[in-house]
Amino acid sequence: MSEHGPWNKVISRNESVLGYGINLAFTSMCNEYHTIIPDHENNLSSSDVLHNDSNFVGFTLNGEIKQGSITQCLSKDLEDAMKEHLD
Repeated sequence: MSEHGPWNKVISRNESVLGYGINLAFTSMCNEYHTIIPDHENNLSSSDVLHNDSNFVGFTLNGEIKQGSITQCLSKDLEDAMKEHLD
């Protein structure tokens, strides 16, 4: 995990319930994404924001903000991948 991410101060505080929630939710989303979409197929619209570093939730590792809702991109990628595997 990076110490330079925008969420680092919130996540690194031991008593921070918000930081714990951000880390838990983001880790869960990343794990589900990478389970459903193997690394060799991981070139979809959400892949640049699902990088397993919760200090950068909502940002690419370059610090860029992804246009649109991250959860919308994630949902679309997951639905497309599940549909492709069913076909």
